[in-house]
Amino acid sequence: MAEVLLHAYTPLLIWTGLGLLLGPWLPRSWPRLVGRSLYWVGVPLEVFSLARHTNFSGQMGLAPAGAALAVVLGALLSLASLHYLMRRDLRVDISPDRPTGGLWGRHGSGKFATAIALSTSPALAPMVTNLETNFGADCGVDLAIDPIDPAKAPETAPWWTEPAARGSYILSAMLGNTGFVGLAIAPLFLDASSAGFPAFYAVSQNVMGTYGLGVWVASTFGSTGGDRSLWGQVKTMAAVPSLWGFGFGVASQPIALPSWIETLSHGSVGLVIPTAFVLMGIRLSQLKGWDCLRVAAVPALLKTIAVPALLGLGAIVVGIDPQLRLGLVLMSGMPTAFACLILAEEYDLDRSMIATSIALTTVLVLLAIPMWLKLFG
Repeated sequence: MAEVLLHAYTPLLIWTGLGLLLGPWLPRSWPRLVGRSLYWVGVPLEVFSLARHTNFSGQMGLAPAGAALAVVLGALLSLASLHYLMRRDLRVDISPDRPTGGLWGRHGSGKFATAIALSTSPALAPMVTNLETNFGADCGVDLAIDPIDPAKAPETAPWWTEPAARGSYILSAMLGNTGFVGLAIAPLFLDASSAGFPAFYAVSQNVMGTYGLGVWVASTFGSTGGDRSLWGQVKTMAAVPSLWGFGFGVASQPIALPSWIETLSHGSVGLVIPTAFVLMGIRLSQLKGWDCLRVAAVPALLKTIAVPALLGLGAIVVGIDPQLRLGLVLMSGMPTAFACLILAEEYDLDRSMIATSIALTTVLVLLAIPMWLKLFG
């Protein structure tokens, strides 16, 4: 296993490190140019190559089911943890001499601070009513406190009172970087017969996750955005180039293509992988979201540890082929997707939390892969 890990991690660390070094010196337009080139050309070619040479018989159909389950499971776990953290914050705040610090340290301490934060914002009135209904009258917040001028309030409201923050929290645990990082890492640990599983999984997550449930979550919690109608989302999904690359790859299996096309598609894999790692390093060098470190740690752990562990255990119970089981675990545990930042920009969500989650999950994935190989390989 050590040799396999060395083979997988060496290019990842070298190319990502190169991106980290180059990031501060490159023009700000370059990362977007590289990212768009990968999105529109590089990754679709890689997906085409993998799909063309993959046998989709047997249990290969597990990929879309696994991708959908991973996205939904991430959303449900994030909602459950968010509900718990909200209850915990309110109940802890009932103590008037609670010390400053902890998970909510920078957002205020004590019953007085939380009561002021909730009672002085008209926009939070529906949330206060909902909290009182669900948590009971004794939920740790004095809802009958007299209104106070928000300018005089000594503390700000907890982060979860902002819909944009809650949306980013959920997206961070839902969507993984299966298109760039997943397709660069997972095939290295799978045999030739299962090498197309990551491509099928990545396309499935794009359709059902990023441009399906992901857009719905972003539009629900965000304050801006384009066409949010069902037809608008269908048009967005239909324009995903990786989806077309996958379709053409499957359709071309019985067709003998010119040698130059085969060479180009095979060569794209060797070019896309290091380019994707360099781009990841550049993006990581530009992140400024570390102020959300303690809050973002929760969805980061859900994304890289909880979701793949639960799916892996479920795959063992069901009796799924070991190679496909490993592929499912690896792909479901990929770092938070850069697409989350795109959704955050489009729908005005909390960018700092997503940026921090991307950085945390990138590190956690490197630590988790040996564990997944040992448990599910």
